[in-house]
Amino acid sequence: MGMLSQNARKVGIVERAVVWVLVMLIQALAFSVLIIGIGHGQQPVGLSDVVVGCFAVLYVFLISGYIFTTGLVYLFMTQRDKWLAPLSVEALFLIHFEILNRFIVRDGVATPNDRTLTRLVGTCIALVTAGAGVWILKQRTKSSTP
Repeated sequence: MGMLSQNARKVGIVERAVVWVLVMLIQALAFSVLIIGIGHGQQPVGLSDVVVGCFAVLYVFLISGYIFTTGLVYLFMTQRDKWLAPLSVEALFLIHFEILNRFIVRDGVATPNDRTLTRLVGTCIALVTAGAGVWILKQRTKSSTP
């Protein structure tokens, strides 16, 4: 019995890790599109711009610590507090965006108007993607229980 519960816990951690990676990749794609939309205006945008933007966003997530802290949220999330994960990820986005603006990038990452737009849309992106991740985990939990 102990071995079964240990294996079930490992599968749960693996599933949470996979969902967390997917959430991070979708967030990077969404933020890349947001940044390109803010910066390019009417200029044509190609797939290479979006791919480069995704890597740039993932790099910013890495240097600001956002990847690490959201990974901890998904790692320590229990069945009872799954509903807290989207709110935690949203709060972490705002915290790390401010860290980026105040301590990592000297004059901030954009103009004040663009920062406001990024905060607003960014919190929505973080909330929706993390909520989708929790929903996926709930569906997996429902389908795996007899």
